[in-house]
Amino acid sequence: TVVLVALISTYLITFAIAETKTKHNEQPCFGIFPVPKSVVSPAVCQAVALASESDFLFHCNSQNEVVEDAISRYRSIIFSRLHTQISPGGALSVITSLNITVENDSGNLNQNTSYAYSIDLKERSSSISIKSDTVYGVVYALETFSQLVLTKATNLKNTHTDESVMLCCDSFSIQDSPRFVHRGLLIDTGRRFFPIPMLHRLLDALSYNKMNVLHLHFGEEGGFRVESKLFPELTSGSVRHYTQQELADLIEYARYRGIRIIPEVDIPMHSSDLQPLVKTHGIEYCASFPQVELKDDTAGKTRSVLKQLFTEMASLFPDEVFHLGTDEMVPYDSCNYTTFGNLIKAVVDALLAAGKTPMAWQDIYQHTPNVVPSNIILDTWYASRGFGSYQATQAGFHAVESSNMYISDGNNTPTAWKKLWANIAPNFTDTQMNLMRGGEVSFWCNNYCSWIGRWGGHTICDIKVGGGGPPPGAAYNGAAQDSEFEKSVMNLLWPRASVAAASFWGFYDNISDTELASRYNRIATRLVYRNVTSCPQNCTCTWTERCNKPYL
Repeated sequence: TVVLVALISTYLITFAIAETKTKHNEQPCFGIFPVPKSVVSPAVCQAVALASESDFLFHCNSQNEVVEDAISRYRSIIFSRLHTQISPGGALSVITSLNITVENDSGNLNQNTSYAYSIDLKERSSSISIKSDTVYGVVYALETFSQLVLTKATNLKNTHTDESVMLCCDSFSIQDSPRFVHRGLLIDTGRRFFPIPMLHRLLDALSYNKMNVLHLHFGEEGGFRVESKLFPELTSGSVRHYTQQELADLIEYARYRGIRIIPEVDIPMHSSDLQPLVKTHGIEYCASFPQVELKDDTAGKTRSVLKQLFTEMASLFPDEVFHLGTDEMVPYDSCNYTTFGNLIKAVVDALLAAGKTPMAWQDIYQHTPNVVPSNIILDTWYASRGFGSYQATQAGFHAVESSNMYISDGNNTPTAWKKLWANIAPNFTDTQMNLMRGGEVSFWCNNYCSWIGRWGGHTICDIKVGGGGPPPGAAYNGAAQDSEFEKSVMNLLWPRASVAAASFWGFYDNISDTELASRYNRIATRLVYRNVTSCPQNCTCTWTERCNKPYL
């Protein structure tokens, strides 16, 4: 639906965006990214100053700790003076307060949580108003507000001058909400362990881009990465992993930023992380070497273990969605799609019994359709094979689009971001749009540790898939290389993942290449100001180098 664009006076210009057809005419100094749904601003703006940090007040009707924490974090960001510089002329009026009103003060976070918010500054007012449906809408409203803040170029060294931090416009109204409820990033901590401090910095970056899902793929050749009380052998020896307490703390850190953590334990393929259970519990694989694909043994031991494991893992993650993988199943010997279906059904039943909504790669529907529950979310990763989110929603299922959003290609060039500005739901009917959950960027780590799994408690990371020597990032696989690994990942992710995040929030096909590039340049600079490791815009970052300079 196209929202009416109207000139409501000779002074105000109004515009709003529903899906893809509208005009953008906001003040160039705004440059908000992701692009807001609706903005009203004067045809000609006068800059206004913010009171000094000690004098600027935040008023809020919420007592929720999420809001209190967000105000503390964004106060620091807003008054950091690390913003785009302008040189306004004349004396400036002063904004002295920010008034926040929250409709629902609950801290509950789920896949249907509203992030809607509004920000208003009336002409000649000394106070800005934020209104939000939920506490998480406040988090995103503060992010948008922080992007409106500029620094007066002539006062950069004077941290106590009212005019050193300012807004470029003396009146505006922003109404905003995301197009999709799922705006995610997948990380493959199964193949290569992501340390907790790195995950914290990654979650911060997600929040700056209004992304609300971290998809944690935590089992692969590298090992099973979450402590199990039922099966402690999964994380024994040299397997780096998250304790259950560390995981609980991480989930809370994410929640304060409006981010859900969706776990994934991939079965029946990509299950070499479960190898220790062969000796201790008698699970079976389709082949003796390599042990990567689970077998539905005649005694039912594998099914029984999977049900117990998924039930335990489901209890550790409060989010209602749990991903069970199911990609790249390969019939082999006595293993076929029927036997795979038996294992998958056992897991689906366990998840449903635990009150979870199952999520799985599209392969579950393509190869084992008889075991697909009606409430599943299909994660479509291979649309070029003729099945994407369009086909999934057409078949009546909820869907998340991951096709063409893989950014683990090891080649973050100055123009790589452009392909991530995309409409992930083109030509969808209203019924399909109601089923479309959103999109996801995927960062796989097979180029740090790939194939063939663990033997004797050690990870083998010196063979590429298909042979040919070690993967390009193999030198960054050890704990001693955590710092270099983080640089490698973050420089490949950012700032281009910001464009995918903006596509998920609201894609608009009439934004010019020039305007899009301008907004991209601003978010890229903003991430650097906020200490997010990012690839410089004028060079290329790879698995091993940043601007032709090796990490090791």
